Amino acid sequence: MGSGNNQLYNIITLVFVLLTIGMVLYVVVTLLGPAPADPNAMTAADLPQVLSFPTFTPTSVVPTLPPTFTLTPTDTPTTTPTFTGTPIPIPSATITDTPAATLTPSITPTPSVSPTFTPEPSSTGPTATLPATQSPYPFTLINNAVQFMPNFAAPSAGCLWQGIGGRVRGLDGNEVAPGTFNVLVIDATNTFNQQVPVGSNTQYGTLSGWEVRVGDQISPSTYFVTLYTQSNVQVSERIQVTFPSNCNENLAFLDFARVR
Repeated sequence: MGSGNNQLYNIITLVFVLLTIGMVLYVVVTLLGPAPADPNAMTAADLPQVLSFPTFTPTSVVPTLPPTFTLTPTDTPTTTPTFTGTPIPIPSATITDTPAATLTPSITPTPSVSPTFTPEPSSTGPTATLPATQSPYPFTLINNAVQFMPNFAAPSAGCLWQGIGGRVRGLDGNEVAPGTFNVLVIDATNTFNQQVPVGSNTQYGTLSGWEVRVGDQISPSTYFVTLYTQSNVQVSERIQVTFPSNCNENLAFLDFARVR
């Protein structure tokens, strides 16, 4: 039974679809076809005759200017040039060094003439002049001076060398025998301490030459040099050597000689 109802509904639906299509076709044909005649419309013969009037030609009321009249402009605006100002440099203030007042050197006092002392005669005779104090040590430096010079023992080292060297001579002016004395070199802080025998470097003396290298570069260091016997007896004063920190003066030469 259910299948029969479905067929009925399908037939009804198909009928309505066909009717709808037919209605649409009717409307389209009606719209595209000629318009039906209006029974109430009037024909041209039924209209009253139209009256004819003469054609009106408008006349201009504006007067015509003569052809010689030329409009002359009364004022032609002229473009005013824009003023371009040239900046005037303002001079900067120049600082002028004003020399300070020169100090007037003070007057160097002239040493007054010391009065000459005239010894008065004494009943005991003239006062004896004390002799100069002699060193308690038998060896001293020639001319009491350290000689600074370029290093001639190792010239290839250049400024990468600094040292002390010298020789020792006896009363006769000849060099002492090798090994008879020792030279001790220490620095000002006592961190450098080296002792060498005389005759250990013949570049400074054939018999008694010696050398102590104190550095691998020049420096204004201070050292002390003393001459001792083999039995460790001091026979010279302690000589101070302060280098000038100059490549041409990196060798301090000490020439010891016996004076008594």
